[in-house]
Parts: sequence; C-alpha cells; structure tokens
Amino acid sequence: MLTQEQLDDRRNHLGASDMAAVLNQDKWRNAYDLWLEKTGRAEPPDISQKKPVVCGVNLEEGVLQWAANELQDTIEHGVYRELAGNPLAANLDGLTKAGRLPVEAKVSGVVGPLTDEWGREDTDEVPEMYIVQVHAQMACCVDESPERAYLAALLGGRGFRLYEIQRNQELCDLIVEAAARFWSDFVEADTPPPDLVPSLDVVKHVRRSEGKVADIDPFLLEELDLAKDNLKRAKKDVERAQAAVLAAMGDAEAANAGDAGAVTYKEQHRDGYAVEPTSFRVLRRRKNPIPVAKDEEE
Repeated sequence: MLTQEQLDDRRNHLGASDMAAVLNQDKWRNAYDLWLEKTGRAEPPDISQKKPVVCGVNLEEGVLQWAANELQDTIEHGVYRELAGNPLAANLDGLTKAGRLPVEAKVSGVVGPLTDEWGREDTDEVPEMYIVQVHAQMACCVDESPERAYLAALLGGRGFRLYEIQRNQELCDLIVEAAARFWSDFVEADTPPPDLVPSLDVVKHVRRSEGKVADIDPFLLEELDLAKDNLKRAKKDVERAQAAVLAAMGDAEAANAGDAGAVTYKEQHRDGYAVEPTSFRVLRRRKNPIPVAKDEEE
C-alpha cells in the first residue's frame, strides 16, 4: 500500500498506472476522470476495502517473492522514480538487484472471475493497460535504462505466471509526450479533455459548493429524459420477451432453439444470512443446445 505522503504526492504527478487512462487504455477510468482527480475536483472512489484490492495488497509480497525465486535475483521493493522535466513518475513494485529491471506484481481472478486477457507465460500477452503501465515505469528508470521488464501475476485457476515485456522505445516516447501534453493542456490549463464524459462513479465524488446553481445546456436534460424513457421501454421489451419464452416452454425448465442456442429456467438457492434463505428461478441463455436423452425425445 502507498503511504499517505505518496498518495498526496500523486496529485502533483502522473503515475505509471495513470498513463493507461491518459491514452484511453484503462477499462476503469478515462482521461476526464483523471483530470478531475489531478485538479482536486474529485477524490477517486475509495476501493481500498474492496475484496479484490485487499486480496491483491495482501498477496503482492508473495507474488514478488515467487518472482525473485523464478528470476534467481533479489527484488528491491517500493522503488520510486521521477522523470526530470516531466510530470511522469512511477512507484515500482520491485526492481531486480542484479539486472535493475522493473517487476510489476498483479493478482487477478482470485476473488471473482478472471476477466482480463492473459496469454502464455514468458510472453507479453497481458492486458493492454498493463503494457502501458510497465512502459511508463521503464521510461522513468532513466539511470537503469531497462531493455525489458517483468510482470509477475497470480491468476485464479492458473496459478503463478511470469510475463516478460520487451521495451518498445516508440511506446515509451509516446507515453512521455502524452504525459507532458496532458499536464500542460489540461491540468495546468485547468481545462477538461474534450469529447469525453467522466465515469459516473468518479463524477459523483466531485466536490460541490453548497447553494451554488449552474447553467447547463438544456440538451443534456433532454438527453437524460430520453435515455430514461428508452431504458423503461427496453425493460418492458425484455420482460415481454422473457414471458413469451417461458410461455413457449410450457412446464419445461429448459428448451432448445435450433441454431439460436438454448435457454434454462432452473431453480436457484440463496443461503440465509442476514435474510431468510430463498429459492427462485433464473432464465439463462445458452449458446449451445442442451443434450436430450433418447427416452425424452421419444
């Protein structure tokens, strides 16, 4: 975990993990979200207590130790690097002692499903946002000038994996240039990135001035009303379609629909903790037909 001093300092720099948002490669936030955070208009959503985050923080040390064993090298933890004359900075999870190569630790799919795209070990087949992050780290390691970096991951259902990411100097240069441009054009100019809408979770945390009234484009409210109306209609259409499917199924709890696949309506059970245990059915689509026993066909 970063110290409070490091967290406060982040407002004065663009971290390696920020660059995926700057380049619109981050699936969780975009450049507008980042601008709100760096200009102090909004605090990033507190995810410190979310199970995947807590899991990652507690397992990171073990991932780095495993990587050290695999690389047969000692890994120095918590290395900080700043890029002179540029807002870019990096808190490295680790740096190998002998090779002076960055090591990034990730934990994914241990709590919840493994949703990111992870390829074969010993390749650079990792999610694109991590490719950007690791290259930002390499760009900050000016003294070391690493030609490659490692990403050590603990993946649910797959175990430990070590990925090797070769340095792409063009990407490093792009990241450095994008960091400088984002900082000067948006943060220092106090102007949000154009043609973007911030994420709802982030914009909800914008600091509000009590009693202040703003003037906005009427089109925005018209668009909101239209979206709500479309959502209501879509919900009714879904309910109508579900009812038609269930009616066509008769008293069956599953049905095949030729090339369209299949559907099930089987009973689900929820254990009782804060509430009483319940049973209910859920309509689920399947891509493939459901095997039918010969005696059922007859």
